[in-house]
Amino acid sequence: MFGKHLIDRGLLGEDDLLRALEQQASQKMSIGRLAFELGMLDLDQVVEILEALKESPLRFCSLAVELGHLTPEQRDQLLTAQEETRTPLGQILVEMGLLSPDVAIQELEAYEAQS
Repeated sequence: MFGKHLIDRGLLGEDDLLRALEQQASQKMSIGRLAFELGMLDLDQVVEILEALKESPLRFCSLAVELGHLTPEQRDQLLTAQEETRTPLGQILVEMGLLSPDVAIQELEAYEAQS
């Protein structure tokens, strides 16, 4: 993981990484909104799933499949698309002022060379 690489190199503290990961998670588009924007669900379906979530241990996509609003293939497409909406960790670290852009690029290149 890139974050661990930065900690191991002494460029980032564990608390800073946790804050950055929380920031990253908060910026990810919700799966319901994404499904609506991609035309996989209409607004009534999203609302129905959200209401059903209150009484279900399932997550949004699993419940949408169970209710017949999504196919398993559509679920997988949505989850992949949601990951693609995630802001890269290096960018978040730069935005938070924890790394300079040059260091972020340099360390990402070093990390990828190791992988």
